[in-house]
Formats: sequence, C-alpha cells, structure tokens
Amino acid sequence: MRRPTKLNDLTVLELTGDDDALTYGGGVVFRREGDTYWQFWDRPTTKIYVVWTAQIPVNVLRAYKSVQREDIVLQTGLPLDDLRSMSTSNRFQDRLKLLEAIVELEGRSRICPNEPEELTKAEMVRRWGPMFHVDPESFPLYDGDDYIISEFEEGFACGQIVGRFLGVYETFECCAAAIAEDMEANSLGSLVYIEGDGGIAEKLEWSRGRWLGQPQNRIRIGFAKSTWRFRMRAHAREASKTGRKLTKPERAVNRRVRGTIRKSRT
Repeated sequence: MRRPTKLNDLTVLELTGDDDALTYGGGVVFRREGDTYWQFWDRPTTKIYVVWTAQIPVNVLRAYKSVQREDIVLQTGLPLDDLRSMSTSNRFQDRLKLLEAIVELEGRSRICPNEPEELTKAEMVRRWGPMFHVDPESFPLYDGDDYIISEFEEGFACGQIVGRFLGVYETFECCAAAIAEDMEANSLGSLVYIEGDGGIAEKLEWSRGRWLGQPQNRIRIGFAKSTWRFRMRAHAREASKTGRKLTKPERAVNRRVRGTIRKSRT
C-alpha cells in the first residue's frame, strides 16, 4: 500500500493496473471532498485515452444490489460471507475488488454514471503525470504529426503542427476533408486541433473513415452516409487545385497561419 499523496485538490491513495499506466493502461484511486473515486483507462489504441470514473461506495453490495451475488461469488472465487465483509470494509482496496468484479460481469458503464472522458496523452500527463514520474511542465502539448485548423476573416487554413501545410479553404468542412485525405494517404492517426480566439479550443480525431469528437456543430460527427465524405473530398480537391494562383487575401492567410503553426511547435 502506498502512502497517500496530495495532488492539487485531491489525495491519491493507490495506483492500479500497470506500473506504466500511461502506456499500458491502469488507474488511480483518490479521495476528494470526503468521497473515494477510482479513475481508470485501458491501453490506448489511438492517441485518445477513454477514461472512466466511478465512486467507491461505502457499501458496495447495497449500492449494486441488482447484481446477482452468486455471479460475484463465481467471479471472485470468494465465499459470500467474505464478500459481505469486503463490501463495508474500511479498506478501500476490499471494496475496489468488488467493483472490479462488477465491471468484469456487467461492464464499465454499470459503475460509472457519466460518459467517459476522452483525453490526449498531454491532458493525461497534466492530470496524473507526477504519479507516474512524468513532468507535466516538460511534456509537449501536441505531437508534431498532429494538425491544426485556424480561422481568419479570409477563410480557414490548415496543416501539420510540424510538417505539411495543406492550404487555405473557404469553409471549415473543406479543411477537415483535406486533413482527412492527408491522414488516410499517409496512414496517420493524428489529432486535429481547432484554434479559437483564446487558443486551442477543440480537438477532433479521424478514425476508420469518420470523425470522432465534439466540434460544436462545425462538422457532422459519426456520419453514416459515405456521400458526405466523398462530397467533402471533392470540394477540398477543387479548393486546392494546383496551378491556381492565390488571391491577395489567401496569401495573407498563408503567411499568418504558417506563423501560427510555427508558434505551435514550441
């Protein structure tokens, strides 16, 4: 058992899962405002961590009385009397073991009332980095192969944070389509950051032919009709035809967005 560690406005009680949880998956048990919580995640398969948070009740079996006791007995291999004692134990580790059994039986959503968070590694490091010997101050906010979309009065511009500049487009959707095409052509699983007036405001993920995330009505997410994707690709190709001279406003945006992308590298 580790010694409780103060971290910002909470107290970390225990780490679960792999020693290198930021790479291979794991979790953190912490106390905040008198209640005990378990936040956990699997090994990420993309650049996004899916993070679940559950409260550890003071009486686990009573909180989840609809779960069949016989199923928990079979899952844990422990007698029912032992499970009853663990359910109200002063040791959070005992109650956590029951929660883990319920997750195995009925899934994460059974113990997590809210939707999971979707965080980048930089966001995970800012939250839990010190617990895994990672300094949040020295960890880069963005990967070089990620993309950025910047909006100006003259239109939208996009490119990699370190790498290719994809051009200037009249609409946000054309920028998104150009990035999606570039990702698929180069087999990248990068994130897309959308720059607002106050800095980076939103992030998107392109995976298996669709956008994931919450871009606040800028673009349809999880669209089912492939015609939308093909239409946006055609629109993007039309907007970025080679040989066409840029207009004066477009040249101005080019200069400004290149400066934005260079600043984002640091």
